[in-house]
Amino acid sequence: MMRQMRENTKWIMLITAVAFVALMVFQWGMDITGQSGGGLGQIGRVNGDPVMLDAYNATLRQLYDQAQSSQEDFISSQQNAELEDRAFDAVVDQILVGQELRRRGIMVTDQEVSEAAQFSPPDYLVPQFLDDTGGLDLASYQAFLSTLPPEQLLVLEAYYRSAIPRTKLLRQVGSGIYVPDAALWQQWKDQNELSEIRFVPLDPANRYEDSEFTVSQDQIADYYGENSEEFEIPARATVKFVVLDKTPTAADTAASRERADSIRQEIVDGADFAELAQIESSDQGTAALGGDLGIFPPGRMVAEFDSAIFSGSAGNLMEPIQTSFGFHVIEVTELWAADSAQARHILLPIERTDDSEIAL
Repeated sequence: MMRQMRENTKWIMLITAVAFVALMVFQWGMDITGQSGGGLGQIGRVNGDPVMLDAYNATLRQLYDQAQSSQEDFISSQQNAELEDRAFDAVVDQILVGQELRRRGIMVTDQEVSEAAQFSPPDYLVPQFLDDTGGLDLASYQAFLSTLPPEQLLVLEAYYRSAIPRTKLLRQVGSGIYVPDAALWQQWKDQNELSEIRFVPLDPANRYEDSEFTVSQDQIADYYGENSEEFEIPARATVKFVVLDKTPTAADTAASRERADSIRQEIVDGADFAELAQIESSDQGTAALGGDLGIFPPGRMVAEFDSAIFSGSAGNLMEPIQTSFGFHVIEVTELWAADSAQARHILLPIERTDDSEIAL
C-alpha cells in the first residue's frame, strides 16, 4: 500500500495544482460579487462586478511561478510588467465567463461530475493511462482513482465542477457560429499561400483615423445585397440518436452451443457429417467439401482449435469447442503423431437471436 501511494504521489500533487487553478476559476468566475473575496479591496469592475485584489494577486503569483520555473535567470522588470497585464486579463476573462455562465443558466449536476470523473480523465492525466494501441486504459485510470484519499477526490470534484460548465459554454457558443466556406478558404490561403510582391512605402504622417470615415446603413445594406451569398447558411439539423449494442449476449452464446451439441448428437445417431456440413456450416470455404480442412501441421489453426485437434485421436468426434469464429463440431479423420492432422468441421457462428433483437 505504501509503495502504491508513493507511486501515485506525483499525480496527486498534479491534481492538487491543477484543481487549485480550477478552484480560482470557479470561485472568481461564478462567485464574483466580492462578498467572499477576503476584503482586500477592488482594483476594477467588469459589467458592475468587482475585480478583487486577492484574485489578481493569486493569479499573478501562479503566472510568476510558472515563468520562473521555465528559466534560470530572475524575472526581469519587463517580464514582470507583462505578467501583471496577463494576470489582470486572466481575472477579467474569468469574470466574463462566469457572467455568461450565469446569464445562460449553465449548471453542473452531481451525476455529470461523477460520470466525468469515472470516464473522462483530465487532459493532463490521459498520457499516463494509455494502452499499447494509444487508447485510454480506462481500467487502469479507474484503479488509480480508487487509490486517491477522500481529500484528493474532493479536489478532483472541484476541477470538474469548474471545467464542465465551461465546456458546456464552449459547445453552446460554437454551435451558433457559422463561418462561410468562402471565409474559410480565404483564411487557408492567407495562412498557406506565398506571393512575391512589390510595394510603395506610405508615410505614417499621412495616415487617417477611423473616425474620419463613416459608413451609412444604406451602404451596409447595399454591400449585403451584392454579397448575400457569403452570408447564406446551409440547412442544418439537430440529430438525436441511440446506440444499440448488437454484441451477442450470453443467451446467444448458449443458443449457439446448444445447436452445436444438437448437430453433434445427430452425427452420433447416424447422420452423415458431410451432408450436415453442407447444410449447417458457416465456413463457406469448406462447407461444399463436407467440412474437410485438408492436411495441416500444428500451429496452422487458431490456438483453441489446434489444441483440440492434436490432443485428440483419429476418428474422434469431439465435443463442440469455442473459438473467436464461433462453435466448431470437429471430427479428426487422420492424425500422424504430432506432425500433421486431417480433420473436418462444422462452424456455427455466435449470432444474435430473435429474442435478443426483441429485447433491444
